[in-house]
Amino acid sequence: MKRNFVLIYRSIQWKEIYLLVIFFILDGLTSPTFEDFEYFFLMNIIMLSKFMFAMKTLIVQISMVLGVFIYGIDRELEVRYALIINVFI
Repeated sequence: MKRNFVLIYRSIQWKEIYLLVIFFILDGLTSPTFEDFEYFFLMNIIMLSKFMFAMKTLIVQISMVLGVFIYGIDRELEVRYALIINVFI
């Protein structure tokens, strides 16, 4: 574990990496997401149960992982086609 933290510390010292980390932190703090609005809409307006909301989230995450595997298997596949396959899954 100590080795991993050392590697993370060394990689953050690279300009490209720490600028990217700063960008993601600033982006997360400044740009609104619609996840809160979606949660409110699905739970309070549509009246989904917490279990159904959790299953929806789980299925989305699993399909993203499958999309990554499909793209990893066939690197000649264009990204847009991998995203289309991901949507269908």
